[in-house]
Amino acid sequence: RIRVNNEGTTLVLGDQQNKDNELIVDAMVSAAYGAYLEIYSGVRFENLDDSNNGMQQAVTLSRGSSCTMYGGVITGLHYEPQGVIQINDGSRFTMYDGEISDCSAGIPSQGYGGAIFMQDDYSGHSRLEIYGGTIKNNKAYYGGAIYVGKGTDAHIENALFEGNKAVWGGAVYAIRNTEVYIENSVFKGNEAIYGGAHASVNGITEIKDSQFEGNSSAYGGAMVFVGGAMETKAEISDCNIYKNKAIFDKRYSEPSGGDGGALYIQDAKAKL
Repeated sequence: RIRVNNEGTTLVLGDQQNKDNELIVDAMVSAAYGAYLEIYSGVRFENLDDSNNGMQQAVTLSRGSSCTMYGGVITGLHYEPQGVIQINDGSRFTMYDGEISDCSAGIPSQGYGGAIFMQDDYSGHSRLEIYGGTIKNNKAYYGGAIYVGKGTDAHIENALFEGNKAVWGGAVYAIRNTEVYIENSVFKGNEAIYGGAHASVNGITEIKDSQFEGNSSAYGGAMVFVGGAMETKAEISDCNIYKNKAIFDKRYSEPSGGDGGALYIQDAKAKL
């Protein structure tokens, strides 16, 4: 494992001047207490040492640390019970380019954020910012690609989410006092039982100028918004939502679902 600590400490992976240089990272990289990571093109996180009972994390951020991904690939990793990239305790992960693919979290009945997991354990407000890149073919129970945990927020622009799978939120799942902003992004061929591409429970979501194509779910082929203990609000504008499906889920003795080919809204406020 590689660990960097304390504010003012920076670890740079890859060569920003020569993007053809290849660097294979086969160990978990973690940052804490304000330390900073940079990842550039040519870096590949793969084939991590799985001697720890098959656990393979790529990046872990805690206690106000941060990481910026300018390129590179994180692929084929598995961690339980949450994502191979973890953002905790007021930390920040920013992605401008690159790929996160074929990663998974947890076991079939439980797992959070196949690619990226966010939460706040102690203090601060963790944040995810995506301004480009591809996140595809990841799996988890909650949030096939991204799990936005309570009290955190995500800002997503110019990104592609394709082929991710979950029970809740094929690509993105947000829960309890979260804010998710999505703009100029594509969600294609994602699958879930609740919210083929996106699911929000007790959170606030704003989506602009984005495309939802060919996603499928039992409830809400493209998106699900569910309220309850806290207010759930969604505002969707200038989006193309087409060829999504709400299908019967056949994994139980009595198939259920088939509701909301595009959207499923329950105890929530939505503005289209």
